[in-house]
Amino acid sequence: MLSYGCSTGEEVLTLRSYFPTAQIIGADINKRSLETCRKLPVDEKISFIYSTPSEIKKHGKFDVIFCMAVLQRNPHDVAAKGITNLSKIYPFEKFEKQIIELDNLLKPNGLLVVHFTQYSLLDTKLASTYQALGNHVQDDYLTPVFDRNSELIRNPIPQKSIFIKLNG
Repeated sequence: MLSYGCSTGEEVLTLRSYFPTAQIIGADINKRSLETCRKLPVDEKISFIYSTPSEIKKHGKFDVIFCMAVLQRNPHDVAAKGITNLSKIYPFEKFEKQIIELDNLLKPNGLLVVHFTQYSLLDTKLASTYQALGNHVQDDYLTPVFDRNSELIRNPIPQKSIFIKLNG
């Protein structure tokens, strides 16, 4: 499992409580957060790494990637300022590039959990290679969401958040 954007490690600890025997990698770009992670009382099947594509790739392909509240930029500021186009702050293309990088790290039939994001995986070029799993949505995401043109979606429907990578 990969906890992409693990921050200070709370998600990794929660994952361990649900999956007691899983190999879990927590990856983050904030070195100070990683210092905090490395002080946590974890077992030998948990590792924390600096998040770069090459470093993550060293740990192989993953069965599950959790990407929780990572693929977004300043959502509360965006809401407060009434921003209707996100292209200057976080263009859709940057989100899509990140989804493609995560896809390259995921095994066929693996799960990609993208929760609390301003864009939808189903708007990316990879949409046809994923199927939403169940009725898991981010209906608790109360800040603005945007389309593939980085334009605000008015009255959006709740976005799916758990996807299975189709074999092929």
